[in-house]
Amino acid sequence: MGRQVFVVFLVFFAAKLTTIYIKEGDDFLFPAPWWFRTIFLETGILGCIVLVIIAQLMPQIVAAKYPVRNQETPSE
Repeated sequence: MGRQVFVVFLVFFAAKLTTIYIKEGDDFLFPAPWWFRTIFLETGILGCIVLVIIAQLMPQIVAAKYPVRNQETPSE
């Protein structure tokens, strides 16, 4: 249970870390509709998606592609 709690903590931390608050009328790096800024930039979901893809799914993809090499990895 400890590893899963740590992963959930990291996802929430990444969401808080990547949240960008934008004042009304200001543009971030590019003009975007208000719904895009609200959903992706102000909620931190974009950082969570990147974290899940890179940190959680990439080792599984590599292990699926190279199973023998993954099993030969020393545990210590």
